[in-house]
Amino acid sequence: MYKRRILLLCIAHACLANNIQASISIDTRFGYANSRQSYVFDTQQTFTQFGQIIGDVELRGGLKATLDSEHCFLGMTPPIKGELQLVNGGASVFYHIVNDMTFGSVTFGGLSTNPVNNGIRTFDFIFTGSYSIRLQKDLFLSNLTSFLLESSKGGILDGEGNKLTIDDTNITTTFVPTLIRLNATGFPGALTLKNISIEGIASDGNLSSNFVLSGSTQDIFFENVTLATYRSQLGFIQVLNNTFRYFGPNNVIGFGGTLEISSTSLTPVTLFKIAKFGRVRVTPLTTLRLSSANASATVDFEDPTSELFLDNCTVDIGRYSNMSIKFLGGLVTIKGNVIFTNSSGPGSNNKLVLGDGVNPANNCNIQILPGSKLIIDDNLRVVNMNIS
Repeated sequence: MYKRRILLLCIAHACLANNIQASISIDTRFGYANSRQSYVFDTQQTFTQFGQIIGDVELRGGLKATLDSEHCFLGMTPPIKGELQLVNGGASVFYHIVNDMTFGSVTFGGLSTNPVNNGIRTFDFIFTGSYSIRLQKDLFLSNLTSFLLESSKGGILDGEGNKLTIDDTNITTTFVPTLIRLNATGFPGALTLKNISIEGIASDGNLSSNFVLSGSTQDIFFENVTLATYRSQLGFIQVLNNTFRYFGPNNVIGFGGTLEISSTSLTPVTLFKIAKFGRVRVTPLTTLRLSSANASATVDFEDPTSELFLDNCTVDIGRYSNMSIKFLGGLVTIKGNVIFTNSSGPGSNNKLVLGDGVNPANNCNIQILPGSKLIIDDNLRVVNMNIS
């Protein structure tokens, strides 16, 4: 094996100051890592509280946490492979990302017997700076796995064209066993998801989702991201204080089914934003439902180059009553037969508003391509507030 430099650090000074144990269990066949050697471990390694693995350390067998709420600082140069495991009653493990990393063939496993968490294993990846996790292969979140991405000072999940699939087979009307959560309260960093397809987005049929934008007021950035349902055919993205901003020309919503972007907040919200030269395509046979518990919500287009491309699909202003969903600025392109509807019914008084009647920069233009048709159901009011 060619020589590679490593730095496997145990944060000894900080730990001595705080009287915290810092170590990682390394297979004794290879000895303990030092700053001048490369290490490859084929078997799963167990870390103890506040261990730190940085540099040229290749873990082919994964990592195991044996206690609840353990922390580990990760920043290995070679791809990490194998199972990230949480056992012995642990409900959660925290991985602090302190350098750019690559996931090879990674799976999530173990069984939490912690009754407080209903057996769900929570893997919390916290970006401590503008570092990235890159996927070499598809990533699958099996049943009872919670995958959290949180950012203190930036962070990127780059799928490099791969898929992140959520197992939605065991979701019920009272229990969402597997989920992705982005940026909880207290994590103000700018988090970016790019070049990735997220599939299996689902709902319990009510107001719980397995894909949640959580707590933080910082927007989540999506660049060339696909959002799609899986078996359930009913996807639900819950927008709380923050929202997501689309960049790039290759963002997709769809591949059939209904994907709802919704807020349960009682204050006005922005459901999503499309940046300059950004484009979001809703695919054929897909329904994009927009809803808000508050009477008003918006979809913000940054300028005339921001585009929502509707391709033989349906836009539904439904779920609640007396909603006003505004499209502010940008371009909506109609290809094929596109339907604007209101699944809440004719008595719900829902409406889709184009522009705001105040600022010409907020005019929303609709472009109907040759041979295409825009069909507006009788139970939905479409109000043109554009200023000429």
